[in-house]
Amino acid sequence: MGTRVSIGVSQRVALASPVDAWMMARVSADEVAREPNTEALLGPARAGDAASFQALYERVAPALVGWAALRLRPGVRGRLEPDEIAQETWVRALSSWHTFDPAQAGFRRWIFGVAKNVLADALSATLRSRELAVGSTSRVFALENLPDGVTSATRRLASDDALSGFLARVQVLGDDERTLVLLCGLEGQSLGEAALRLGISTEAAKKRWQRLRADLIALDVAKLLFVEE
Repeated sequence: MGTRVSIGVSQRVALASPVDAWMMARVSADEVAREPNTEALLGPARAGDAASFQALYERVAPALVGWAALRLRPGVRGRLEPDEIAQETWVRALSSWHTFDPAQAGFRRWIFGVAKNVLADALSATLRSRELAVGSTSRVFALENLPDGVTSATRRLASDDALSGFLARVQVLGDDERTLVLLCGLEGQSLGEAALRLGISTEAAKKRWQRLRADLIALDVAKLLFVEE
């Protein structure tokens, strides 16, 4: 296995096109898809290129924000917001980038693994805090010294109308359908893993996901959120 070079947290990189293109409606989803693919970015990122790591993160940032919004219950909002989960995920992913091994998992699965740990830690912190019961607005994460591009992009994503429309559509789905969106659409888990979670056959999960994806992909924003197929 090749030597991995750490990317310094202090290195600040301007936002590239995937996030800004969507937020500012400069190009279509198809044009965004023609940006350098994930595989092309992994090599330079693992060699220590900060811009490539940032570009990789930006590809999944909309999905991370949407995923966190679907995972967070209303009771913790105010102390914990979807954009903060995405921001803390950036911090931890950057600091643990040396542990990423593409032979073990793809980038999306790896970073969502980081996000799951972030969310679990955050929810544990809110449960431990008695202040939550009296409506405290103290924050779970300090989130200091983040690059301006990361904070501004994730905050804009969290309030974006297109993403909000997608989330509203998913929120009214049944529990199994929401689980398929989370696992197969956003996290990049396999149909077999989703089937096991739902207690159905892989073939049944495949058929349900194909129908659901076809329905949701009519919302253009889903093309930027879902795992590429």
